[in-house]
Amino acid sequence: RSPVATPGTADDGTAESAGAAVGSVTAAELLPLNLTQDATVDEHTYQPFPPMQEQEAVLASARKGIPPFLLCPKTSPLQINIRKSDCPNSVLLEIQLKGTLCALIDLYTEYCSKAGTVWVPRRVVVGGSEDAVDFGAFQSATAHVFRKITAHAGSLIVHLDMLLSPQRLPRLVRWICALHDLFTAPCSYCGQILRSAGANPAVLLPPTVRNTKLEPYHEWCFRACHGHDCEQEWSWRELV
Repeated sequence: RSPVATPGTADDGTAESAGAAVGSVTAAELLPLNLTQDATVDEHTYQPFPPMQEQEAVLASARKGIPPFLLCPKTSPLQINIRKSDCPNSVLLEIQLKGTLCALIDLYTEYCSKAGTVWVPRRVVVGGSEDAVDFGAFQSATAHVFRKITAHAGSLIVHLDMLLSPQRLPRLVRWICALHDLFTAPCSYCGQILRSAGANPAVLLPPTVRNTKLEPYHEWCFRACHGHDCEQEWSWRELV
C-alpha cells in the first residue's frame, strides 16, 4: 500500500487549496489514503482490480467529503481503503472510524457529461470497527445501532440520487465521517446519548443521524423537531 495526498475540492466541484481546507495542517501532513497496488485478477470472479489511476479517482472523490478535523493523521481515527468487488465496473470503498464503526460502500461507474466517468455509491453496509464488514454478512442481534445506521445510509443514497453524480460520494463520505462521535455525542434535541428506540423501549440507541451541520440527533428526535427525515436535507442543504 502506498499513501496518496490529493488536494481538497468543494462540494460543487470547484477546487480549493488543501491547506485552506485543514487550517494550519499543511498538504504534506494530510491524512494518507491507502491504495492497493494489486492489479491481479481474482481467481474466483475473474474481475481485474481497478488500475491505480481509477483507485486514485475514487479516493480523490472521497477526500472531498472528509471534514477538516479528520484530515490530521496524528489525531484522526479515520482510515480509507479500496477493496476488490465481485462485480464488473465496481469497487468497494472501506471507511473505518477506529473504535466506532466501519462502513463499506459499493461504487459503480456512471458517465457525467461535465465530469466524465465518475464513481457513484450504490449501497452501503455498516458494522463495528473491529467487525469483518461485508454485504450479506451476518450481524448479531445486539448490533441494533449498526443495522439502524445501515438503514439510514440506504435512505440517504436514495435522496442523493437527486444530485449530480460527482456530488454523491463526497456527501455520503461526509455523512459517514460525521458519525465519528456516535457513542459519545448527546442528541442536539433531547440532550441524551442513549434513548429507547421508538416503539421498542428495551432497545437503547445513541443519536444515529446527522444533519448537514454534523449535529447529532436521535432519528425520532430529529423528526419531532423538523417534521421530516434527516436524510432528506443532504440532497438540498449546503454542507458546512
